[in-house]
Amino acid sequence: MKTETVSVSLPAELAEFARQDMNLGDYGTLNEYVRDLLRKRREQRIEQDVRFLEKTMHGAPSEDPGEAFYSRVTA
Repeated sequence: MKTETVSVSLPAELAEFARQDMNLGDYGTLNEYVRDLLRKRREQRIEQDVRFLEKTMHGAPSEDPGEAFYSRVTA
């Protein structure tokens, strides 16, 4: 996977929190810690999108609605 270097500035208290939290976990570097946080956030976003789609699709017709429907929507 192609990587890109990104610089992040943090307030001192957040940087210290990140270092402490990183040391409590199984992370060898702060980079690994941040990558893991971003992956987890991406997974959360995907799960939110799936839940939204499932909710939106609930009750939607499961069969082709037929020509009468299409003629109304395209008119």
